This record gives sequence, C-alpha cells and structure tokens, in this order.
Amino acid sequence: MSCGRSWGLEEPAIGRLLCVDWVPPASPWGGALSFVFDGGRLTDAEIARIRLPAAELRTFEFIAPSAVDDRLIPRLARRVHAGLHAVDDPAAPVYLESGFAAVVRTA
Repeated sequence: MSCGRSWGLEEPAIGRLLCVDWVPPASPWGGALSFVFDGGRLTDAEIARIRLPAAELRTFEFIAPSAVDDRLIPRLARRVHAGLHAVDDPAAPVYLESGFAAVVRTA
C-alpha cells in the first residue's frame, strides 16, 4: 500500500480479502469496485510514527465499530461493518453492492 509509506509507516503485510463492494455510477463519478483487506493491527509505536501529508489530510482517529454509523456515510458504514464481520467469517470474502450483501447466483 502506498499510503503506508506516505504516512511514515513501513509497508504493512496485507491480510486476506474481506469484501468486494460494487458501487454503481453516480454523477459525477463512474462505477467502482472497492476491495477491503485485513490490514492487521498497528502497534503503539507504529501509531506514534504516523505523519499525515499536510496537503491531503489534517487528522486521523481510531473509532469503535459502534461509532461507524455516526461518522461515515451509510454506504461506507455498511462496507466497514461487512469487513469487520468478514474478519471472523471463513466464507469471506463477501460480495457487496453499495455496501449491501449481494445475492450471488450460481449456474
């Protein structure tokens, strides 16, 4: 991940894929696929080394899963919740559409 280096962190070991979220086009943006991976946990020392690019970000914070709905738009909150549930789900990754669990049809 390039964000790790730009924040002053070592390149993290990326864990398994947790979810894939299809987001349909909505003006002014086109459609997108968002991939959520298990990024593990940061140590206190790693958190202390975080330096944000001033031109892009002003601050960061860690929030409890119970606060996600209050801090993110609904589509992103659904994606975060799905990713958190998928951490303990051996059937992951899960497929989402705008953060909602998608119906997967098999042939």
